[in-house]
Amino acid sequence: DTRKSGSSVAGEMDSVIKKSSFSTQIHDPRSKWFDNLYFMMGKASYVKNDFDGAITTFQFVANEYKDNPAKKKATATVGKNKKDEKPDASSIASKDNRRGIHYFNHHPIRNQALIWLAKSYIQAEQYSEAAALISTLEKDKVFPKWNKADLYMTKASLNIQQKNYGDAITSLEQSLTYKLPSVQKARNQ
Repeated sequence: DTRKSGSSVAGEMDSVIKKSSFSTQIHDPRSKWFDNLYFMMGKASYVKNDFDGAITTFQFVANEYKDNPAKKKATATVGKNKKDEKPDASSIASKDNRRGIHYFNHHPIRNQALIWLAKSYIQAEQYSEAAALISTLEKDKVFPKWNKADLYMTKASLNIQQKNYGDAITSLEQSLTYKLPSVQKARNQ
């Protein structure tokens, strides 16, 4: 339970927040790693039970590091599908290409920040905001499938908090249909 362990690690999490904040101040803001620094600050706030701070930080990452359609349009190549050129207006997720050689590139953290935003809403007992965000991400066609397992586990957590145990079981079963990272597999066993 994060609420019990938060006070015991608050000093370490303050150190993470301080170091990440310092890094954002001394480095070039155009760096591709800035989203990761803010994401780390949000997770540290979450772990130390500062859910309002975590919500603010994850909202910042979600709003500040959106896909830039103008930039993508300028770099579009000939022979691309019209479907690939137009961003989905109803999507809030960021497209994340991890196929082939792109697997080793830096990937935006925005989709994970949206999941952690939902987790923070749940811990702050803002269930309607969490449910709305989770529902939107479930319907989002751009949301990457490698984040779906974590999304459904977050949905199960919401259902458990609201004592909807049948829906929680369904969400957990849905999460098992997606590949879990090895760390999460170990935690679930």
